[in-house]
Amino acid sequence: MAKQKSNKKNDNVDNNRKNNEKNKGQNKLSGKEDKTSLSGKTGSKNNNKRLIIAIVLAVVIVAAVLLANKFSNKDSAESSSGNAQSNDISQEETEYTTDPDEEYVTDDEGNIVTPGLVIPSSTSLDVSSISGYEAKTSEISIGSDTIEVKSIGMYSGQFIEDGSDENRNNIAAAIVTNKSDQMLQVGILEFQVNDDETATFQITNLPAGTSVMVMEYNGREYSDDDDYSFGTVSTGFVEQKLYSDMFEISGVDGELSLTNNTDTTYSTVYVYYKYIQIGGSYLGGITYRTPFEDVEPGETVTSVAGHYRKNTSVITMVSYEE
Repeated sequence: MAKQKSNKKNDNVDNNRKNNEKNKGQNKLSGKEDKTSLSGKTGSKNNNKRLIIAIVLAVVIVAAVLLANKFSNKDSAESSSGNAQSNDISQEETEYTTDPDEEYVTDDEGNIVTPGLVIPSSTSLDVSSISGYEAKTSEISIGSDTIEVKSIGMYSGQFIEDGSDENRNNIAAAIVTNKSDQMLQVGILEFQVNDDETATFQITNLPAGTSVMVMEYNGREYSDDDDYSFGTVSTGFVEQKLYSDMFEISGVDGELSLTNNTDTTYSTVYVYYKYIQIGGSYLGGITYRTPFEDVEPGETVTSVAGHYRKNTSVITMVSYEE
């Protein structure tokens, strides 16, 4: 087969030579054809080279892609590992640590119900942790030795001062502390915020040493234009009594039960309770009262307590009438 190909090539060359002798024009044409033939051979070689180059390039590209995927997967794994580590750190940072000096809301088994939710005390206040509240002022002097206004700002959440529990935004609110050694039965703070208007904050049944985030009594919105630099306060204090040796009180959401452990019949027993919130303060100046009527010795009476929530309500006082 190789000889035949070689012979054919020789034949072609011989024929071209004969044609060259006969006609130069044909020689030129034949030369063109030869060139075309040579060009074809050169093109074939070039094509082969291009094919080889293309194959090499393809191999290089495939190798590069594989390497890129390898590094990409490695980066993704490292990124995922980094994200997991970041999430762990984030979780650690948001965890609440228990304070042995504070009393937490617990269930019947003594387990803490809500991390960070403590029964307000003289040391529990953390204004920065109060949800929905943004302080706009620092401490304000109102000329009282028993009432301290830690700050005034705005609160977004349920407006509870009128019992409506409507969601409101940017309500004027104040952080107030009872510095006395008695319960603040009633406290009324008034600020002349402008020439014509007064902002009023009313507090009831605030235990000694504790703080409350109280909303403006009429639901007034906070404004940077209002002036809270000067305020007046009227207060009334009583001794806090729970009579825990006389009455046993328990509750579930919306309901309170009272057991009379005495030998006396009481015409009415009143149980007062307030909301608490994360941040170590009471929520709202308002206090809720549930009456129990005709409570006989050894008897357990259950009454509706519409606002009572087992995990976020604290009984602050008990009173009775014989």
